[in-house]
Amino acid sequence: MNPPRTPCASSVKRRCAREWLVPAVRVGPILLALWTGGARADTTVHACFDERSDSPDLRRSAKGEWTGAMHELVHQAFSRAGLKLTAHPLPWGRCQKQVEEFSGKAGQAELFFPASLSDERKRLFLASVPLQVKQNGVWYLRIRLGELPAMSRITDLNRYQLCGRLNHNHQWLRQHGLNVRDLGAPSLASALAKLELGRCDMALASREEVVDAETAGLLPANEDRRFMPYPQHGLVAHYLLWSRGAARAEAKLARVNAALAALRADGTAAAIFRRHGVSAHPLPVKLPAEAVR
Repeated sequence: MNPPRTPCASSVKRRCAREWLVPAVRVGPILLALWTGGARADTTVHACFDERSDSPDLRRSAKGEWTGAMHELVHQAFSRAGLKLTAHPLPWGRCQKQVEEFSGKAGQAELFFPASLSDERKRLFLASVPLQVKQNGVWYLRIRLGELPAMSRITDLNRYQLCGRLNHNHQWLRQHGLNVRDLGAPSLASALAKLELGRCDMALASREEVVDAETAGLLPANEDRRFMPYPQHGLVAHYLLWSRGAARAEAKLARVNAALAALRADGTAAAIFRRHGVSAHPLPVKLPAEAVR
């Protein structure tokens, strides 16, 4: 009985080598491509932000490219964390919904920024360390209301007609008893235009975003505009909010948080804010007790 044929039991050695080597040469690059492709996919993160942003935090440059302090800070943090960030402008409501319903489809955003927190958002998303803290409150016109004294309770604002922006975080205001009836303004400029046209008594916006936008020439200045912080709740922190359903979200977020801490420690974050003319405090080490989380 003849012994079983081994892989190279061919009488022609060269033919034997071709029979086994050629498939290996063909399959090898395919396996390598699959492996490296998976690695690239695992380090690429898709994000979204409000397409109506028009402040030194986030805005289009004269060339039509997106820029701003938040844009640069977040991209630098991801780069330091060894992750590739692809950030897309979207209608703000659709952006948040896409992250909330993240399913892993190609190109789907798994995080959005910058955003404040609410009880619902804490339940739905993972939050980064704070990116910045701003003084939130209301803007009114002195010519209409005079110089208003500071208020002791946030519910005192219910005496006035308030207008806010579409799909922005107003849940925490409702939790404190504030009733905001008009939430239809698509942008900061639109909310302030409603105020100046007399369609509302006060517009909801932070001090920094209005002042910085005026300084940058993105909003027309108005000497009659006055700012009043929310009583006892004037400071609001902003974060990256990440889908809990995204692959390895917690591990990636830990890397980004470490990178943000490094950007704060070496002064890069402060330099970014100065370069873009943003007066908010970047990357606070510890939030003040009264800050909305």
